[in-house]
Amino acid sequence: MPLGPEDVIRKSFKTSLFKRGYDESDVDSFLEEVVADLRRRDREKDELILQLQRPRRVNEDESDRVIREREQLDLIRTERQELVSEMGGLTSRLASAQQQVGAAERLVVEAQQAQQEAETRRDAAQQQAEELERQVARAQAVHDDLRGAYDTMVAELRGLRTEAATRAMEVFGEEPSEPSGDPVEDLEVVKAVSHRLHDHHVTSGEEEGRRVRETAEQEATTRLNNACAEADAILSRVNEQSTSLLADAQAEHDRVLSDAQAERDRLVAAAQAEHDRLLFDAESEHRRLLTEAQTEHDRLLAEGRTQHDTLTEQAREQQTRFVTDGMQTREKLLAEGAAEKARLLKDSREEYRRLVDEATAEHQRLLDAGRSEHDRLLREAEQERAGILADLQARREHLEHRLGELDQQAGGFRERLRELVRQQQTWLDDEGWKA
Repeated sequence: MPLGPEDVIRKSFKTSLFKRGYDESDVDSFLEEVVADLRRRDREKDELILQLQRPRRVNEDESDRVIREREQLDLIRTERQELVSEMGGLTSRLASAQQQVGAAERLVVEAQQAQQEAETRRDAAQQQAEELERQVARAQAVHDDLRGAYDTMVAELRGLRTEAATRAMEVFGEEPSEPSGDPVEDLEVVKAVSHRLHDHHVTSGEEEGRRVRETAEQEATTRLNNACAEADAILSRVNEQSTSLLADAQAEHDRVLSDAQAERDRLVAAAQAEHDRLLFDAESEHRRLLTEAQTEHDRLLAEGRTQHDTLTEQAREQQTRFVTDGMQTREKLLAEGAAEKARLLKDSREEYRRLVDEATAEHQRLLDAGRSEHDRLLREAEQERAGILADLQARREHLEHRLGELDQQAGGFRERLRELVRQQQTWLDDEGWKA
């Protein structure tokens, strides 16, 4: 328990038996307790002063160290930023060189693709030539089929015209016209003769019908016989004419076949000439494209190699220059960093010495202040002790005076008690005797 002023005021001392005043041992122990408490308070005060000084010095040291570390960190960050910027420039230049090399490689690839396209065009031209040959063959086959159908139709048409002319001569008495050789004209002649025969047959049929109605029963047998005879005659003539027509048709067939063969040979020769021309043109175009592609390929390849070598050499020179610049910059930065480090260390040492001197002076000042405060407190304690002792002495004298009074009162009480005892003894003696 710390000693307070109220404790000093309330402190009471034991009195010694057969001795006036306070007990000396009790007073001395109390004084020792007061001195111990004052010393403890001095120690606590010194500790508090040291604790107040220590955080300030620690904070100052830490703040200086933090400032130096921040400055060094800023310097390192600046150097790192410069190096990153230089590396970014080198990276961009390297990327540009790689792009140029890629462009040269793309040119080489495009030249190879052009060569492949030329070869593809050559193959396509060959395929087109083969397709033209197949088309010529199909056209020749179609031509042969059409020519055969044409010959057949011409033969049939001429046979019909001949028959129509014969029937017209029989019916109308007209001489048959010579065939012109034009199938269209023959067809028109056949149509005209057919119409005339149709009209004639209609008219003849009507007249014959009237005659038949008038003389049907009478002339039926005669007309039937005549018709049979006429049919036999016509059949005979038709047979003769068919033989003649067959001979003419065979001759016409041979002539048309000869013409078709000649036309076929002419078309085949023309197609072969066209095929040879197209094939020659395709081969010429192929050789020209191939030559141009090869020339372009060689040119692009040479340009690509030249550009690649140039870019590679430039990249190497730039790399060497950048490395040299980087090394020089690094050496310069290292030298500047070392100089700055030495300067900072020198400044730090000077600042450290200054702070140490200031701390020493402050410590000495605080020690002097502490000693002054200690001396003041001791003086105050001595003054308080003297006051307490004076007060104690006054109380002691008061108590001694009071004790004297009490002793006197006690003597009076004892005398009165003795007197009372004597009176009682006397009374007891008197009462005893009376009994």
